[in-house]
Amino acid sequence: MKNKKKIRSVINKFSRSRFRQKPKEARSSEFFVLECGTNLKNLKELAQALENMEEHIFKHHVNEYRNDFSTWVGAVLQEEEFAEEMKMYRNKDALEKKILRHLVCKYL
Repeated sequence: MKNKKKIRSVINKFSRSRFRQKPKEARSSEFFVLECGTNLKNLKELAQALENMEEHIFKHHVNEYRNDFSTWVGAVLQEEEFAEEMKMYRNKDALEKKILRHLVCKYL
């Protein structure tokens, strides 16, 4: 938990102009819409949503049959390799941590 907070604070300190490359954002027609109706346009928003997401909403999108987040990241954000890695995660906190680490390693 401590490492996750550290990583999140690093991401929040940097403005977009400080990224090595700008993280891909979905067009409005391709936003990920959570079961609760929240729209997400990029990995940062997904990580932030996971932090406070209720377990039943997470399980609606990630379960033994599917990983909607992984599918969206590969198809819309065009991060196919990372999407494949995401498929292994069935735990909300672990997936959030994985996304935050990915953002730090790839973009900061």
